[in-house]
Amino acid sequence: MPAARAAGLYAGHQPIVLGSSRLPELEEAMIPATDRTIALRKRILDQGEIERRHPRIIWNQAWHASGYEPWTLVRRARCTTAVLDELPLACWPESLLAGQFPDEPPSAEFLADLERWQEQIASATPRVDGQRAHMAIDYELLLRQGLGGIREQIARYRKPLDLARPDHLEKDVFYLACDMCLRALARYSQRYATHLRASADDSNDSDTQAMWRRLATICDRVPEHPASTFYEAVQAIHLTTFALCASQQMLLFQLGRPDRYLLPYYRADLSAGRITPQEAQELIDCLCLMLNAYTPRGLAVGFMVGGLDGGGAEVSNELTRMMIESISHTRLSYPGIGLCWSDDLPKDIARRATELLAEGLSHPALFNDATITAGMAQAGLPPAEACLYQNSTCVEITPLASSNVYVQSLCQPSAAFARCDWPRITGRHGTSCRHQLRGPRSRS
Repeated sequence: MPAARAAGLYAGHQPIVLGSSRLPELEEAMIPATDRTIALRKRILDQGEIERRHPRIIWNQAWHASGYEPWTLVRRARCTTAVLDELPLACWPESLLAGQFPDEPPSAEFLADLERWQEQIASATPRVDGQRAHMAIDYELLLRQGLGGIREQIARYRKPLDLARPDHLEKDVFYLACDMCLRALARYSQRYATHLRASADDSNDSDTQAMWRRLATICDRVPEHPASTFYEAVQAIHLTTFALCASQQMLLFQLGRPDRYLLPYYRADLSAGRITPQEAQELIDCLCLMLNAYTPRGLAVGFMVGGLDGGGAEVSNELTRMMIESISHTRLSYPGIGLCWSDDLPKDIARRATELLAEGLSHPALFNDATITAGMAQAGLPPAEACLYQNSTCVEITPLASSNVYVQSLCQPSAAFARCDWPRITGRHGTSCRHQLRGPRSRS
């Protein structure tokens, strides 16, 4: 029996084993939950209602203060930067990652300001069209270039623009808004670095002091610079995802395919002796659990693992196994982990996935990788991108690293293994997305 179960993680619940015995590689892959993971899970269960009103108040005040701004897009960027510059910071000693809503509620003065906004101003704000969530951003780009590299790319796009031309002026406004938000995200991470060092100085626990100081050093580097270690990569995607959710007040950004884009960092660290599989599993568990720290109950947020690449090769790997195993450690609604099932899925992963479902856990959800990839290709995506889809909330499929995407829900969960009617390709390419796909809006 794995140590996590012996420690009471599954007290009173006997695992169901399919077949005569477990595969040897399955036993080896089953890393038990650490004390930190168990403590973080308890902290989240004891959290109660998530305090999410601070960003709304800051956003409202910034909107009111930026009435002079002629461009709505830039005005929204100013509100986004205000949230990232002013949102109170919090960190839990149980978590290895930084980025969450504050525990303390806003002051009575702030709440009164929020009430006035809702009564007098909110109805006059412009409608926001397009997609602000239900998607996964290009995490591979973020980790490879860092925010600084992306800003340099934006600067190259802006340089040749002729601001005397209206169409170029509109493009420049878009790039300006992007640059403002990226700089605010970098400052947000630096604020956390300062906060973590101060918290370490105030802590009486030597382990917590060491952990927070190490995390502060990581926040100094990422996401502003390219990630160089597995820990840096995990922190960068966590903080960026939380910042997207908090600053836009849209809480359904997905993590895409982390077993693919995190793999080079894990293997490099493992080869260099900078990390052990147990330490990587604990970081993955923290990443999964912290989704519950800022996502309200009753929604859907997560990521997908496994599946085929553009050449038809199965990509499941050691991180796929760890992320599937994290389900037994997390045992919460989030993250919703989807397993992309192919004919070449390794037997140990298939066995562990069915074991978890047989135990009564609600994940992983199983997706017919060949059927969905074929549907994405039929919609116009090239093979290298058709395989990179995301279960964007419930059972809605969107392509990774693409914006302005409408999704269509499946009427029955079993349809994921049968037929799917996917959005149509418009044939128009934008600077902010790989492809713009449109189809019927979801009714669910």
